[in-house]
Amino acid sequence: MALAMIRIRPTKHRSGTYRLRLAIPAPLHATTLRLFGCRAELIENLGTKDPREAKQRAPAAEARLRSRLDAAEAAHRGENASLSDCRFVAWGANMKAEKSKAGLCR
Repeated sequence: MALAMIRIRPTKHRSGTYRLRLAIPAPLHATTLRLFGCRAELIENLGTKDPREAKQRAPAAEARLRSRLDAAEAAHRGENASLSDCRFVAWGANMKAEKSKAGLCR
C-alpha cells in the first residue's frame, strides 16, 4: 500500500497547544487500533503554544508519526517487526492506557 507523502501542518488544540494529526488509511484502522489504540488518526502534541516553535518542531514529530504508520503498515502486511517497530508497539501500549485521559487518539 503506497501512502501519499502529504505534508501535515501543526493545528491548535482547544487548550492552546499545537499538535500534529496524521490520518490513518482505512485498511490500517484495525492494525493501528491494535498497536496504538488509535483508529482514525495519529496525534502528537508539540508541547508549545508558540506557532513559530510549533513549525520548528513539526518535521521531527511528523517523521515519528510516519514511522508509526510505517510500522502499522508492515504489521498489516504480516512482516516481521524490527526493533524500532517493537518500541512503537510498546509506546502504543502506554498510549492506550493514557489516551482516554489525554484525548490524544481518535
